[in-house]
Amino acid sequence: MESPPPLPGTSPSSPLSVSAFSEVVRQRLTADPLLRSVWVVGEVSGYKAAPSGHSYFSLVEDQLNVACVVWKGTPLRGREVLAEGARVVLLGRTSIYDRRSTYQLDVREVQSVGLGARLLELEAAKERLRRDGLFDPTRKRPLPRFPTTVGIVTSRATAALQDVLTTLRRRWPHLEVLLAHAPVQGDEAPQHLVAALQRLIADGRCQVILLTRGGGSIDDLWAFNDEALARALAASPIPTVSAVGHEVDTTLCDLVADLRAPTPTAAAELVTPDGQEIAQRIADSRMALGAALDHRLRLLRERLVRAASSGALERPIERVHTLQQQVDLAITRSSAALQHKMTLARSRSSALGDQLRVLGPDDVLRRGYSITYDEDGLILRESDSVHPGARLRTRLSVGQVESVVTATKRDRRLQEAQER
Repeated sequence: MESPPPLPGTSPSSPLSVSAFSEVVRQRLTADPLLRSVWVVGEVSGYKAAPSGHSYFSLVEDQLNVACVVWKGTPLRGREVLAEGARVVLLGRTSIYDRRSTYQLDVREVQSVGLGARLLELEAAKERLRRDGLFDPTRKRPLPRFPTTVGIVTSRATAALQDVLTTLRRRWPHLEVLLAHAPVQGDEAPQHLVAALQRLIADGRCQVILLTRGGGSIDDLWAFNDEALARALAASPIPTVSAVGHEVDTTLCDLVADLRAPTPTAAAELVTPDGQEIAQRIADSRMALGAALDHRLRLLRERLVRAASSGALERPIERVHTLQQQVDLAITRSSAALQHKMTLARSRSSALGDQLRVLGPDDVLRRGYSITYDEDGLILRESDSVHPGARLRTRLSVGQVESVVTATKRDRRLQEAQER
């Protein structure tokens, strides 16, 4: 009696095709009632809405992840809570993605259970950096206008690096570029990025440092949310530019850098001047300067022609002699005026001297008057100022007399006037 043929897939002689194997797996998955309608909890990662209207993301926990899809026509409850890093519990049906032969969850309902662990840590790190003033706009430094050396911290294998280098060479061809290679994703990426940054700082040739990588999911970019890397970037003595992912992606490094660029290519444009534009501006300035000089020379030639035709340059020696005579005449007139003023001043001074002499004490004494001084040398004006026995000194026109008071007599008219 012959033995029955082996079941498909049970021996090398009867293997299953890839499609048949996938179908077997599909049947086994769909046969399990739990997998047809299962609730799974985790963090949303890599959420993306496709142009087709379908949405794709992963549900992650530690190092594990499950692919999830929300089909366009699915009336999904709780769609609004699907956000990067959100912690959710979702209801889905397990299915097979034939092209990759991988399983996924077709999501039908979502409920939020708060922020995921990574987002909570990210928010805590943001608060610490904000509290230390690392987000303060006033600490941001301007970039050098015409750098000679630019440092780049990224992986040499990234397409973003080639975009940056192409843009730098096109805009500023003589720029020196220093590359500090480091992996840009993975658990160990942050420490390598910090080390690469420190190498460029220690080198000392860079005027600006660019930290960059291309786009990706939040998991791909997570290394740039590392607090130690953000603090190292903020502490750089050299101005820094962060260009991580696309414009919608924002990391801690973007927040602490002196300048945040929306894309790596935009960063290359921000750190360099446009050489072609500058060359054109120089050419325009040269033309404008040449035109201004031509205009100035033309005006000077016209002035010279007018001066020559006016006769001012004819017989220049005679013109000089005429000017010398005019100067001599002006000097003579000024000297005569000065002498006249000095004569008038002397006359007024002499007249004032005569007036002072007439009013002076010597002329008064010569007219028969005298001046009497008391014992203290003060001029005696009233008889009440002395008493009998006081010694007086009287000055005359010639000589002086010393006397002793025997009696005093008050002027009766003066006393009556005072009494009235």
